[in-house]
Amino acid sequence: MRTDDARRLCTVTSIHPDAVPEPSRAEIAAFLAARNRQLDVSAFDIDMTDGEVRLRAAFFTGGASLSTAQLEAMVLANLRDFEAHLDVLGRRFRGELDDTAADALLP
Repeated sequence: MRTDDARRLCTVTSIHPDAVPEPSRAEIAAFLAARNRQLDVSAFDIDMTDGEVRLRAAFFTGGASLSTAQLEAMVLANLRDFEAHLDVLGRRFRGELDDTAADALLP
């Protein structure tokens, strides 16, 4: 989790343990963009230089301090979405699933 007081922003990031192989990065980027339409709070992105995939959720604080309960809810929402995708994305990155099969296994 990272905060930026000047921008009044709090960001929660989860990083997938598997990097996407270079030849598959554009294809996986398109798959992740499609998955983002299914998510309410977080969004996936991929670093095209090293294949790192992140799920990030950013929240504008409006300059107010966030309570422990609010911070906990933000982190848990990110982790819930990440956990729901973790195994299937790894299998998709390794080429064990195509987009259709991966989508069928995801919420």
